[in-house]
Amino acid sequence: MQTTSTTQTNEKEKEEKELTPNSGRQDKLGVKDKNTPVIGDRYAGRITLKVPEAAEVLGINAHSLRRLISRGEIKVVRALRHPLISVEELKRFVTA
Repeated sequence: MQTTSTTQTNEKEKEEKELTPNSGRQDKLGVKDKNTPVIGDRYAGRITLKVPEAAEVLGINAHSLRRLISRGEIKVVRALRHPLISVEELKRFVTA
């Protein structure tokens, strides 16, 4: 049987999770705290990501990400003809 303080703590944790903005996108980036998203284990150590990889991290499909790029909401670096998105740019977008 749970005590009252344990029950209250669990309720507070649930409320905080519900109130966290962009929680889906931030979880994919592996948030250490509410203001500092970092890239997940799969792409750790990478400076840039390809469009499909960045879309996976953000939890959207690649077409939606390309639309954000064409609107200028996410900036890309072009290596030859391939657009690459920096991890810092993804962090900026998520926290904006």
